[in-house]
Formats: sequence, structure tokens, C-alpha cells
Amino acid sequence: MTCKFSFEVPLKSLELQVEFSDYIFAIAPWFENETYRNFVHEHRSQLPLYLDNGAYEQGASIDIKKYIELIQTLRPDVVVAPDVYSDSKGTIKLTRQFFKHSLPADTKVMIVPQGHSIIEWTRCLRILYSEFENRFHLVGIPRVMYPNRLFLSVYSFKLTSKPVHILGCPDPSELPEIFDSGVPIESLDTSYPTRKALGKVGLDDRIDFFNDRVSFKSMQKAVEEFFQLIQT
Repeated sequence: MTCKFSFEVPLKSLELQVEFSDYIFAIAPWFENETYRNFVHEHRSQLPLYLDNGAYEQGASIDIKKYIELIQTLRPDVVVAPDVYSDSKGTIKLTRQFFKHSLPADTKVMIVPQGHSIIEWTRCLRILYSEFENRFHLVGIPRVMYPNRLFLSVYSFKLTSKPVHILGCPDPSELPEIFDSGVPIESLDTSYPTRKALGKVGLDDRIDFFNDRVSFKSMQKAVEEFFQLIQT
């Protein structure tokens, strides 16, 4: 399997991300926390770095000016363009504002189309593709589009020929078909193993980033079970 995985963990268990992940999936607003900031800087040279705008975690994307400053400082391998969860018009507006700024030449950009429906999502993708075809490298398929992400992954690749990133994994049972679709799935980030280790197994459950703690053994077991579930 060529897909790279990043397993999100709480602040008190950050070392487990390095143990079990292929890359660091960093959340921009959390850099206000000194422990988190130091962790990412310390391990930046060990693993590839994806930088996310925090829209899902915080309810809104980080301020674009602050985001650009952080990108210039960190020079991540991949940066997620600002989006508005489930809002196509808001996402298009923020993405346009984002691309007005200069980015490090070696940083790849992931766009994340959004929408309340498949029709809205595909329209959002078409608009972003028509305006920024040569400026983005990955298409992120957001968690909110579950359980339609197989269709959207195929649609996206046929339209753009760009690799896909799967944002979040509420249900691992969707993944085998996505991996078997022929679409190049470059990467996936998820807190699923962590949630499983913590007993938070509902589709809408989330980890408490600042208060939860997960042990190495429970995380190891959960990661092994996750890979067993997604084998194609």
C-alpha cells in the first residue's frame, strides 16, 4: 500500500505520532501551545510535515495572514488551503484569498472542496480546478462527505488527474473500495486508532486534544486493528 498515514493523538501523547505515523499532520491553531509547537519543530526533520488550517478542529480556518506567516516559517511539505466545513461558497472565497499570497516554492498545496451535497462539492471542485489548476497538487476529500468519498475520489481524479488525500476516517469500512478504485490515494490522516484506544467509537466522537492520554500498548493494538480492517 503506497498511501501514507498519519494518526492524530492528543497533546499528552504526542510522541506516539512519531512512533506510528508516516508524516506529521499538524494543526495550525494549535501552534499557540508551546508544547505542541516545540514538538513539531523538534521532529520536523524526521518526518514529512503536512500543515492543516484547523477548520475541522476549531470550527473555522486560522486567519490567512497568520497562516501564511506560519507556512513561511515551517516550510511544510504539504499545506492545506483554507476551507469552510460543508460550505462551498465560503471555501471558494477563502481559497481565492489564500492563493493571492506567495508560498515557498517547495511546498505542495492541497485544496479541500466543500459542500452540503455531492452536487455542491463537485461544483466547488470544478471552480477551484478551473481557477487554480497549476497551483495545487492534491485534492482533499473531507470527512463531511462520508459515505460518498469513493465516488468523489474517482470523480476528482478523472477531472484533475491529481492525487487524493482522505481527510479523517469515521468508518474504516469505506477504505478498501477507495484503495481498490485505481485512484492514487497519496495520504490519509485520522484519529480513528486513537479514538478506538480511548473507547470513543461513535461516528461523531472526537479525541479531547488537550486532556486525553493514550498509552503505547493500546495505541499499538488499535493501529494494528485499523490496518487489518482496511486490507483490500
